Amino acid sequence: MFHIFSSIYDLKQHTGHLAEQSEDYRPKACLHCGGLVLHKHGSYFRQADRETGALNPVEIPRFRCARCRKTCSTLPEFLSPYRWYDWNLQEKALKLCIDGFSYNAIAK
Repeated sequence: MFHIFSSIYDLKQHTGHLAEQSEDYRPKACLHCGGLVLHKHGSYFRQADRETGALNPVEIPRFRCARCRKTCSTLPEFLSPYRWYDWNLQEKALKLCIDGFSYNAIAK
């Protein structure tokens, strides 16, 4: 399950904020049970910036609830949950679809 950290609009901003103020990413309560004690539980890396082909790895912090022991992650606003591409690229693809482009043309 994901928590979205708003006001983080790009990879550079996310990297800097995570390095300097990582506690801001900790959810106020567990997304599963509402527990108030969440411990840092490592992180994982997601690929980002697919538009340029760089596939820069983005660190995503994870937290574990002391009560129910389930984990959750906090995504920066520019990454969409369960999607390979960021919001901007998804928006461009949807606009092209609305404008009548084929799926093959959009994919290229």
